[in-house]
Amino acid sequence: MADFLGTDANPSLDGILYPSVQGSEGKLNVVLFHKAARVQALDIPKGAEISADLYVETEDGLEIDYSVWEEVPPESPSATSNRDPLDAREPEDYNGRVPTLRLNISSLRVHRVNHIMFHTESHTVRRHRFEKRGAEF
Repeated sequence: MADFLGTDANPSLDGILYPSVQGSEGKLNVVLFHKAARVQALDIPKGAEISADLYVETEDGLEIDYSVWEEVPPESPSATSNRDPLDAREPEDYNGRVPTLRLNISSLRVHRVNHIMFHTESHTVRRHRFEKRGAEF
């Protein structure tokens, strides 16, 4: 269904909104179809090494501390790219989708889910058994 909506629907759709079961009434979830869900690549210098930490050790033990570290090589005069934009890309680099999403790295946050509560309704299931009878013509 999602494949059809993402490729063949008229008018063209980038995604759908649907009622959320996690929130109260009126809250919505969104799903973006593959064609509309490409994230713009971050501008990270060639040769940079990226690492991430989830915790920091203190005298009281481990404490949550989400951090990303970028170790970049020293700038050199030849650091600017001389790559011709018309040159053929390597197959692993190619992605024909237009970037539609961008990370705002200055406002990233991690939300840990500590508790989820579901409100449910219980319904019985009735079961019936009967003997087949031939057609009476």
